[in-house]
Amino acid sequence: VKSTSLLEIASGFGNHVLYFSKLFPHIQWQPSDLQNKNVDSIRCHLDACPHGNVAEPLKIDVCDPLDHWGLKHDTYDFMFNSKMVHILPWKGTESLFANAGKILKSQGRLFMYGILKMNGKLESKCNQDYDARLRLNYPGWGIRDLRDLKLEASKSEITLEEVIDLSREDAKDRKLLVWKKE
Repeated sequence: VKSTSLLEIASGFGNHVLYFSKLFPHIQWQPSDLQNKNVDSIRCHLDACPHGNVAEPLKIDVCDPLDHWGLKHDTYDFMFNSKMVHILPWKGTESLFANAGKILKSQGRLFMYGILKMNGKLESKCNQDYDARLRLNYPGWGIRDLRDLKLEASKSEITLEEVIDLSREDAKDRKLLVWKKE
């Protein structure tokens, strides 16, 4: 039986991995985060309620090159990242795609969820204001545009396969992007 594996980048306190690992018990989940408090939180949740398909969380700085991640090439079938690329410098997005291009198996998928500009536009005034605050307070941060993400992904032989609109009336501009490694 072939094992299917997923690396989550920036797992936070572990909410996604703990929820989705129950829904997809056939997938081996690898959580990770930069912050020690988040890695410790995931570890505490797993100690309290073990999930046989969730590995010990790793400390990964997405901005680091792959040799700092401690992971092998062509290891994962899937990667998942939620609400991260707008709250770090562009270098983090570059590194995310570059490393996905190395650690994803051929035909692997990168799932990316978050607020996204489409052709330079945000539908929600609230998200426009949020983007302006991010850019003002943290140079290099900001809500990303799909066309910029596509260009960056192409450098690692990753192509956009699907855009799923997950916006709601009270939460606009939310997309799930499905990327495919060639």
